[in-house]
Amino acid sequence: MDSFELIESYDELCRISDALKWQSQIGVDTESDGFHSYFEKLCLIQVSTSTCDIIIDPLVINDLTPLQEVLENPNIKKILHASSNDILAFQRDYGYRLRNLFDTAFAWSLLGHRRCGLAYVLQKEFQVEHPKKSKYQRCNWAIRPLREDQLEYARLDTHHLIPLRHRLEEHLFREGLQDKAIEGFNQLEGVTFEPKKPDPNAYLKIKGAKELDCKGKHVLKALCRFRDRVARNQNRSPFRIMTNESMLRLARTNPQSIEDLLQITGLPKHFKEHQANGLLAVIQRANNRLSEFSDP
Repeated sequence: MDSFELIESYDELCRISDALKWQSQIGVDTESDGFHSYFEKLCLIQVSTSTCDIIIDPLVINDLTPLQEVLENPNIKKILHASSNDILAFQRDYGYRLRNLFDTAFAWSLLGHRRCGLAYVLQKEFQVEHPKKSKYQRCNWAIRPLREDQLEYARLDTHHLIPLRHRLEEHLFREGLQDKAIEGFNQLEGVTFEPKKPDPNAYLKIKGAKELDCKGKHVLKALCRFRDRVARNQNRSPFRIMTNESMLRLARTNPQSIEDLLQITGLPKHFKEHQANGLLAVIQRANNRLSEFSDP
């Protein structure tokens, strides 16, 4: 089994979902664009049976209802690795809840292993080499067409999950850990997606923030709010607008002019050129508010 079927239409999805309804178990994984977008969305769904690998493109299929009947069917075992993000993505984007879950990462950790990455697990259990995930986590999965290497990586994320489940179940049985595993799987199934609420103190979680003086913390807080607003408007990940390190340097130096901004290393070029005045205004307003609070 070294190929896959790419599903890009509703009719194809209906056909493949009808076939999946007869399966007792399937491997499932997803790819999203959270590395690139502020409003993360599910961009790819991978499904494997014992005989075929399937890649479903939800960005070109308007209605995924046929697949919902498979994912929520309690008679079909869904095998995922580190399932939390996938479970929440299905809930967030479609309102689907996966039923009858087996999480191979949870099972692996329950057996006493500390490293739980899929590539590591597959190498240890099957001597299989899997592409490094870090490279593909940085891919923009929302861009079409997808490259062949992206599709091959996505296919391999579910290709070995069924035999891995059987191997881990044997280990769990020998160690008497089946009940603990089932309890953990049930807890994962019950995870509920909740939209993130704005954290007014998020800036304090930036490494080095707590070492700033009062003025620096005030400027950093304003920069975080500014970055978040721009990221929302442009639907880009906040770190792609400005890195934490750049904001920390701005908070430490408190620049007052474009000449000062030019000295800040790592600051995106546009903040030193056509958007410089806007950035300086954010910093100046933060300074002014602090002065107002400090005046007797």
